Amino acid sequence: MKILIPVDFTELSDFALGIVQNLAHYVDLNVHFIHVLKAPDDHMPGEDGCVSLSKDDQEKVDAAREQILVQIHCP
Repeated sequence: MKILIPVDFTELSDFALGIVQNLAHYVDLNVHFIHVLKAPDDHMPGEDGCVSLSKDDQEKVDAAREQILVQIHCP
């Protein structure tokens, strides 16, 4: 079973993550997390549809990734 979990680090998001963790004890899950950042107004997507991140935005992405890993207890 595949599940996509939107993560915004709110209390409700943490609650949903807990439900998925509990469900994972009973069902074989393939879990994917998504955290969306608003693209700066002065950035346009490239040919591949992606926006290059500034160093500050990349640090936000890295911090979000670390927070997710801590919440799901991964090394």
